Amino acid sequence: MSLEKHLLKNKDLGVYFGDYSRVHRWDFEWYFSDANIGITNYPSCEGESFIDGFLGQDDRLILIPSEDYPMIHRESDPKFAKMRGRDSGIEEIKRLIRLIQSHDVVHAYLASHKRDGSYPMILTFSPQAPPRELYKLGKPMPVLVKPT
Repeated sequence: MSLEKHLLKNKDLGVYFGDYSRVHRWDFEWYFSDANIGITNYPSCEGESFIDGFLGQDDRLILIPSEDYPMIHRESDPKFAKMRGRDSGIEEIKRLIRLIQSHDVVHAYLASHKRDGSYPMILTFSPQAPPRELYKLGKPMPVLVKPT
């Protein structure tokens, strides 16, 4: 199980996320479409640390799929680069863990909430790769599932 990271060729143009519903939590704004889950951060240490550098840095994603206290964190910064608890959204974290665990490869990239693709800022997790004309393939991010 791994994440394929995709980098924007033009920092100002990405793919449209799609029609979505949105859920606000303290650390993240969550976006849900038919197949994709996306996040943007709110001004919290955890939200900013989790998203900042996600696509560009070598790292490993750690999933802890607990029914009561699920958590996702980046191995490079387990203290701050994490999703956990009510501030991040317990049910939303569970949905993201299920998405990642249900596919051999999940793609991560920045998408736009605008139909024209401008201002791509939603860190998107998807079972489908974004279009090659807008993205170049980055380094894969290994995923480790830790028992609860």
